[in-house]
Amino acid sequence: MSLVFNVSLFLVFMFTLLNPVYAQIETQKLPDTGQSVQYDVKGKPLSISNSSLYTGQDASIEGNSLSYKDNEGGTVTDLNTGLMWQKSHDTTKGI
Repeated sequence: MSLVFNVSLFLVFMFTLLNPVYAQIETQKLPDTGQSVQYDVKGKPLSISNSSLYTGQDASIEGNSLSYKDNEGGTVTDLNTGLMWQKSHDTTKGI
């Protein structure tokens, strides 16, 4: 094969990999757990402080707020992750 063809093939391949469409894929956001109290090693609540030895516990980190959408069809969607759940368990199954 000619050098021009090989270089052209290589460039097409590289531009396919570097396509900006791949960069537009949205990553999922993890929701905050709602934890608002930090605890010491004995399980006693601590006041939230940046200088605390326990900084890094979930209560000291602000995340995405919990956000849900009722789909009106018996399901609920988590707007942070895109996961969908059934609103209630089917207790009549198997009866």
